[in-house]
Amino acid sequence: MTRTFLPHVITDDSALGGSVIEKSLRFSKYDNAYLSRTPSAQGDRRVFTLSWWMKLGQAGVKTPTTTIFSAQRSTLNPDFQINLYEHALIIMGNKDGNSSSYMMSLVTEQVFRDPNSWYHCVVAFNTNEGTSSNRIKIYVNGSQVTNFAAGSTGLSHNTYPSSGDQTSWGTNEATQNIGRRYDGDKYFDGYLAEINYVDGSQLDASSFGYTEFQTGIWRPKRYTGGYGDVNNGFYIDFSDNSSITNMMLDKSGNGNNLSPDN
Repeated sequence: MTRTFLPHVITDDSALGGSVIEKSLRFSKYDNAYLSRTPSAQGDRRVFTLSWWMKLGQAGVKTPTTTIFSAQRSTLNPDFQINLYEHALIIMGNKDGNSSSYMMSLVTEQVFRDPNSWYHCVVAFNTNEGTSSNRIKIYVNGSQVTNFAAGSTGLSHNTYPSSGDQTSWGTNEATQNIGRRYDGDKYFDGYLAEINYVDGSQLDASSFGYTEFQTGIWRPKRYTGGYGDVNNGFYIDFSDNSSITNMMLDKSGNGNNLSPDN
């Protein structure tokens, strides 16, 4: 009996292998749980990337609005929010933090309803781009999101920043919140894992994951690039649960550890 063995085609990604996410952090909206950090120096508020994996808790699925990332400088700057609202992912910011005039407002048509699924999200900014739709790029499980729909609050479905606009993320004059809105509201309920904040670069999803050839499943891989300004970029993997402090350690080498509350 003759057996024929088909060769396995080794691609760049399969040669690297998928990264196994060892741990995640559970956020409970009922405990007002969140993480925070204030940068010690000004970062790039126009160009940066946020990447994370999330799984929704039952309360997170049912709650009208929960906030994943937020920051607000006290004056003369827009607020910064990445929210889940009515199951859609929303990237938004008011011009002065209070008015209804939006510097940016993107509401995805894609919705997040399944509490049993992990979602990988990337939101990448470069407000210096000449084409407005390139100033904020959103990826979910490796695919770029290009369809947006108006939310029931009347948010515009595709308002992009003006050229050169600065956000409140990355400034040493605003606390970065993970798991709640900056004013102490809209707490996230669910799990977060593999949080990467890359200062000064607009990256796509391929920096953090790849599609497995055999299954077609989007899988994580370790980000191997730099994190930009040493006072800003961070990588939190929650892998060391020997203590709460160790769980929040920044593994990027910058030492930008997060502080936990509740």
